[in-house]
Amino acid sequence: MGGYSTKQPPKKNPPPEEEEEEEEEEEEEEEEEEEEEEEEEEEEEEEEEEEEEEEEEEEEEEEEEEEEEEEEEEEEEEEEEEEEEEEEEEDTSAF
Repeated sequence: MGGYSTKQPPKKNPPPEEEEEEEEEEEEEEEEEEEEEEEEEEEEEEEEEEEEEEEEEEEEEEEEEEEEEEEEEEEEEEEEEEEEEEEEEEDTSAF
């Protein structure tokens, strides 16, 4: 799209009132375009922030899962050690 609005072709020497109106309209259009661009940028930033937050949450969840797995493994090892100790005690008491 060119700089001209498709509504009216440019006129030669329009009266000053119309010229002012056209200038105002152009300014308003420019302001609207700038506002739209700003809104789009803000939306993009918000989306990026949301994505980052989601990634962080996923990482935290993974870390928590890993920690839980490690704790479970440790508990299992402790239980096995306790069982072995109990068996050893039973073996020694049998003699």
